[in-house]
Amino acid sequence: MNLRTSVWTVALVVAWAFPQTVNAQTSCEEGATLQSPTAENKDRAGYGLALEGDWAMTGAYLHDSAGVDAGVLHVWFWDGSTWTLHQELTGSDTDAYDRFGFATAVDGHRMVIGASNADSLIGEAGAAYVFEDFGGLWVETAQLLPALPIPGSSFGKTLDIDGDRILVGAYETDLAHIFELQSGVWVEVAILRGLDTQIGDRFGYSVALSGDTALIGTPGDDDVASYSGAAYVFVRNGFGIWEEQAKLLASDLAGGDGLGDVVDLEDDLAVVGARAKDGVYENMGAVYLFERSGTTWIEVQKLEASDFGSYDYFGSSVALDGAALAIGANGDQISSDNGGSVYLFRSSGGSFTEQSHMYPAGFTGSELFGSDVAIQGDRILGGAPNYGYVNAPGASYIFECSTDSGGAYCFGDGSGTPCPCGVVGALRSGCPNTAGAGAELTASGDASIANDTFTVRVDYLPNTVGLFVQGVTALQGVPVGEGLLCLGPQKRYSPQAVSGGTVSRSGFSVFAHAGQTMNYTWWFRDPSNQCNGGGFNFANGWSVTWEN
Repeated sequence: MNLRTSVWTVALVVAWAFPQTVNAQTSCEEGATLQSPTAENKDRAGYGLALEGDWAMTGAYLHDSAGVDAGVLHVWFWDGSTWTLHQELTGSDTDAYDRFGFATAVDGHRMVIGASNADSLIGEAGAAYVFEDFGGLWVETAQLLPALPIPGSSFGKTLDIDGDRILVGAYETDLAHIFELQSGVWVEVAILRGLDTQIGDRFGYSVALSGDTALIGTPGDDDVASYSGAAYVFVRNGFGIWEEQAKLLASDLAGGDGLGDVVDLEDDLAVVGARAKDGVYENMGAVYLFERSGTTWIEVQKLEASDFGSYDYFGSSVALDGAALAIGANGDQISSDNGGSVYLFRSSGGSFTEQSHMYPAGFTGSELFGSDVAIQGDRILGGAPNYGYVNAPGASYIFECSTDSGGAYCFGDGSGTPCPCGVVGALRSGCPNTAGAGAELTASGDASIANDTFTVRVDYLPNTVGLFVQGVTALQGVPVGEGLLCLGPQKRYSPQAVSGGTVSRSGFSVFAHAGQTMNYTWWFRDPSNQCNGGGFNFANGWSVTWEN
């Protein structure tokens, strides 16, 4: 059974002339509060966050168990129903004022933890510690030190790990250090510095690592204006030498933006924050996305919060995991004065859109939630290092997110484009048909490629024949036949007979991929309904974003 070719041709022209994406939203629910039973006043817990499988890591870099402000890293385990404190880690030589646990990065069964004031070789030159998971027990296996330690370098305050490679920033010396595991021993293989880096640029203030590419934030760079900021990309060539590939500057960069305060990197996508960026309001903050094509990096998107305000500091932290991006705004006042929040963005069709905005309940002010953030899959971990305010023991919060089954749009109920002949359907349904006031399309289940239970159902139909149609372009209603076309069709499924006024279908994941937003509707014969002489009609539309 085929729709009229001329009808689809006209509809597609309109669809591509006026594209409008309707994204399914992701809801994130507050779960556990992670605060150690040994928490002390002024611990500043809530930095050094990381997620890996059923593990969560939270740092308390001013904790006093190994000495005043020595620091500690808490390792939590999720058993399927409860988060429990599994271990409290310190370095083998951690002592007073080391600030162990301010930065943490995990990759599989290996973790690296920074202690930017450690004095392992020389006074407060910093160190990084490698821990490995042996059957559920995290054990220190190495200590990383720069070949030329410099007191006050902040070595270890920022770091990242990818497989057998670790990147450590030392921004007070405008350097970043790369270590590789060779024959069971960690070896410093490169020291990075921007070709035009000047003293005080703070090269290494943030770092990220993905394969043979390193991203280094430099918020003090003044190429454009004082403290406008930048980020540098380095790549490892075929001879094992690390070379500068690009210097990233935002298109609207201005003095004081501090671009490069925070960075993250995954394959060819770089995320660079500018928490102090002015826009409609002062210091509202912004995050920039750069994409690599060949050896060229191009700014592809600027992200801002939908409810931006003064001194929100959107971009206080960033964490990227595939098509999901978590962004902290630790000055956000949505819950309380400087209580802070975290935003979740998801990528669909090459563009990131805001999906959820989260903050813990019960804040009273100045918690600074979002100062650090981690994300893995549908789980987000956000830190509030000022929780408790005056005494500030700090805390971290788990949020569990889920993409719903999508949302309905494009109705014949008079709320948008009028139905043909001026008729009005029932609330949130298509245009009227011979069975009643409009066909209503709904959906349920999980739109997941790996666990597809997504099912679409249409009710209030005449007992005729029709078919489900899906498309990547959502429309807010193009009058066609007796109804409103809600999408630019990409695929038409096999015809189905309606029985008892209802029809349903599942198995749509075969023609979708993770991160893609798809739109669905039902086309059906309705020869008795001849208001416009078309003899066919549509249900409302439904939009959903598919996950892994």
